[in-house]
Parts: sequence; structure tokens; C-alpha cells
Amino acid sequence: MTAFDGFFVGMAVVDLCAVGALAYVGLQMKNRMMGTVQSAQPAIADVKLLVDRGKTMATTAKEQGTVVIDRVKAVLGKVKDRVETTRRIAGELKPARETATLARETGADVLEKTRATAGRVNDFAQRLRRVKSAAEAAARAARRG
Repeated sequence: MTAFDGFFVGMAVVDLCAVGALAYVGLQMKNRMMGTVQSAQPAIADVKLLVDRGKTMATTAKEQGTVVIDRVKAVLGKVKDRVETTRRIAGELKPARETATLARETGADVLEKTRATAGRVNDFAQRLRRVKSAAEAAARAARRG
């Protein structure tokens, strides 16, 4: 074997050692990544659980909000009926001028209370929309992760 052949054989041995070292490093990287993936699994499970809870909360809040809104509407209907009854009774008991004044005052009070209640219902509905959009965003993030 000539010196040139010896040089090529030596380079082939060095090349084989380098390939072996790369394979070892690659296996170590794979093992470390698998350990990282396994340690991330509980966090991913927690995120999925939080997403499910968020969806449940949003659904429950929506259902309860709808019930509350229906109740408020029913109460407003009753109040309107009572205002009409009060106006009718006041008309029967008092002269027309006093009746008109009383009806205006009663109507203004009812209108103010109705507007305040409607504002609170709108605020609640807006909060429900935010909870729903947050739950949907969390669900999308969990699906991507």
C-alpha cells in the first residue's frame, strides 16, 4: 500500500468516526427532544382542560344570560302593565291635570329605570361575547399546539 492509499484509508476512518459522532449527537438530540415532549404533555393536557372549561363557562353564561334577559323583559312588561293600571286608576280618582302630571312623573321614573336595566343587560351581553371569543381563541390555540 502506498502512502497515498494510506492517506485515503486514514481519511475514510476519520470520515467514519465523524459520521458515528454525528449519529451519536443526533440520537442524543432525539432523546432530549422526546424528554421535552413528555414533560410538555401535562401542560398541553392542562391547556385542553382549560379550553373545555372555558367553553363550558361560556355556554353556561350564555344560557344564564338568556334566562336573565328573558326575566328582565318579563319584569319590564309587568312594570308597563302596572304603569298603565296606575294611570287608569289615577285618571279615575283625580282631575285630568293632576292625572297627567302623575302619569308623566311615573312614566319618567319607569323609563329611567328601564334604560338603566337595559344598559346593564347590554353590558352583560358584551361580557358574554368577550368570554365566548376568549374560549374560541383558546380552543384554536389548543388545536394548533
